[in-house]
Amino acid sequence: MKYQEQLVELLRQDLEFMEVFNIINAMHLPQAYVSAGAVRDFVWNKKHQLPSSLVFGNIDVFYYDASESNEDYLTRQTQINQRYSKYLWNLVNIALPKRHANKLVVGKDIFDTVQHFPETCSSVAVSCDRMNNISVVAPYGLEDLFELRVKATDGFAKGQAQHEAFQRRINRKKWARRWPNLVFID
Repeated sequence: MKYQEQLVELLRQDLEFMEVFNIINAMHLPQAYVSAGAVRDFVWNKKHQLPSSLVFGNIDVFYYDASESNEDYLTRQTQINQRYSKYLWNLVNIALPKRHANKLVVGKDIFDTVQHFPETCSSVAVSCDRMNNISVVAPYGLEDLFELRVKATDGFAKGQAQHEAFQRRINRKKWARRWPNLVFID
């Protein structure tokens, strides 16, 4: 619980993250969560005492809207990128059928979706409602994120078919160079 409280406090103090939450609320994205790299990089930058900005990476926003058509989704994606072009938005409506080009496993809800991310430190999602109540979804907990450990989730673990993809991802992202205190667990 201590890490959850730390994360919530860090988010509350960050003007950019609060701005992103306000944008998501203004776009009326139901059950919307910012997840993966935006949260992971934010915490790692804080732990390494590096400047942090959401402008430098994608902001993955997962939401659930069963009434949204694919056309409505594409319109919403375009609108958020045009209105709030300061950030690079990647919207994913969990309720929509999976698109062929997207290799991401999308579950029945945010917990199920985040649980299928490649590494435990990235398997985190945060939301903030209009009353500024921040919620955290972390199927594997927040220990690996805050203790700077990079460990594969079950579907990407050693011996699994996706393990090689996990290894390529780690190498491609060059995390060790950017955050030298990370510990990689195979």
